[in-house]
Amino acid sequence: MEWMGKLFASYLEPLLGWIRTEGIGPAIALVIVFIGLLIFCYIAYFSINDWRLIKKARKVLEQGTSESEFANNYNLINQDLLALPKIKFAWQEFSETLILPAKGDDGIAQPCSNTERPHEFFNLHDLNMGAGFTKSLPSIFIGVGLSLTFLGLISALSSAVDGIEQAAGDTQAIQASISGLLNAASAKFYASLFALFTSIVLT
Repeated sequence: MEWMGKLFASYLEPLLGWIRTEGIGPAIALVIVFIGLLIFCYIAYFSINDWRLIKKARKVLEQGTSESEFANNYNLINQDLLALPKIKFAWQEFSETLILPAKGDDGIAQPCSNTERPHEFFNLHDLNMGAGFTKSLPSIFIGVGLSLTFLGLISALSSAVDGIEQAAGDTQAIQASISGLLNAASAKFYASLFALFTSIVLT
């Protein structure tokens, strides 16, 4: 088992050495914030598009604010809703549950009836709107931040142990190793802090 541990440590050493690089903590934090900002812009862009789409759909439905208006304007409403991306798929499924308006003997269109409630079809999941995959992003950012922090701590501790062993009782060398440990550990918390901040923003 010991040789397996040494083999794994040898593969891990380049990563730990990179983590020990001065200034890497703030640099990683900056990268995390930048990626978070890009994701936020992505979410905002598609959220605005979805909001505009819903606004258009509501405007179409304003043509049938009452049962009689909806029955009389059904064909026009159906045509307009089928022209809207995302909305059209839910509308197609919902329209299959409708009892379409028919004109009575007096020539007046009878109210349209439905066998299923609209919210069964018109929701963020079925419309492919909303957070979607982004729901998992806050957890991913937290996981990345904590992983980098623990890697930094492992790197700092291993470096400090090596320094103390090589100090051979030299007080100044030991103090320098401990100081380096604390500086390295504190720097690596940048990543965890900003990853946590980014996850809060994206939640």
